[in-house]
Amino acid sequence: MTEQQTTSTEIQARFEQALIVVKEQGSLDAVQKALVGPYVPPQDLSEVSFPPVPGEVVLTDDVKKALRRLPEVFATVQPTERRALTEEEIKAVEDERDALRKIASLLTSRDEDLKTLIRHHMDVSAEQAGKADPETTDRDAHGHYVIAGPGNPERVPIPGTNLDYSREYRAPKIGTDTSVLADMEAAGEISRETYLAMTREVRVFDDTKTIAALANKPTLRGEILTAIQRMTKPGKPGTSLFTRKRK
Repeated sequence: MTEQQTTSTEIQARFEQALIVVKEQGSLDAVQKALVGPYVPPQDLSEVSFPPVPGEVVLTDDVKKALRRLPEVFATVQPTERRALTEEEIKAVEDERDALRKIASLLTSRDEDLKTLIRHHMDVSAEQAGKADPETTDRDAHGHYVIAGPGNPERVPIPGTNLDYSREYRAPKIGTDTSVLADMEAAGEISRETYLAMTREVRVFDDTKTIAALANKPTLRGEILTAIQRMTKPGKPGTSLFTRKRK
């Protein structure tokens, strides 16, 4: 259901809940959650692209050298007490750090690539099992399917172990677009008084002032809640990939 299709009764119910939240919690985040309503996935996902398959790993000469040196330089300096290091130890520390720096970014990037491969595996397996359709099944911000639900992860056994890859639901994060306030004031959708009550010099949105105005200025509440609702952008649910012990 789009915001245009939301009934006035539903909007009023959300406003009333938001006012209760103001008194109980006094935070903009809580008010936004009360106003934004449930996430509604797009109906047509035919134009959404899947993430590309990771490219070939290319090892530079510096990285190859660092990999060869790592067994020689790794953890060679391990004092058992608090003391000054010798010149040789200082040099050994830098040798180790130099090797680690050259390898670290490659390892981090490769780990992300491997997780992407597992996510692609889960996506394709879901399609083959009839659990997902590229044109109708919702995707996360990266383009992978969101099939897992709260407390109901997707699992892929890791052969020869008691471990599974576990793709787990991550609740959406609400976004905020405060630029709509000036547009609403210019269009007469909110009064100048409401605009000033929600912003500070130089007319920047101020969540503390906004919550205070909701609590203390009853005549502005309707416009303030309308403005918060307009500037609040529903987030997309996502997933996170973990390695878990098999249950």
